[in-house]
Amino acid sequence: MIGACNQEKKDPQPLPAESAPLTARTLLPPPVASLISLCTATASLSLRIGGFLSTSAINIARVGALTGFDVGRLGLESVLSRAGQDVPLSSTGRIGNVAAEELLGRVVGELVAAIVVEPFH
Repeated sequence: MIGACNQEKKDPQPLPAESAPLTARTLLPPPVASLISLCTATASLSLRIGGFLSTSAINIARVGALTGFDVGRLGLESVLSRAGQDVPLSSTGRIGNVAAEELLGRVVGELVAAIVVEPFH
């Protein structure tokens, strides 16, 4: 019976998780750890914003370059087209007209290849 007397009913002790929230222990004092966490979060945010702005700037530059190439190509094509219309008028004979048309076609083809295809290889 001695053992029965010693076994009184005890109230269960609350678990540490129930009594207070657990905090993570750090190597540094809490104010310094908080400051470092704030600096890290700020740096991460600034890197994300910088990446977004850089990507946007590159896309804008790409669109500007392509637009510039397109405007330049259209300008040169119009000049060459006008020159191609003037050459048959000033050339004499059928052979001169055919040679002028072939020359104009070859120049426009090379121009399109140089402006559209070559910059992207």
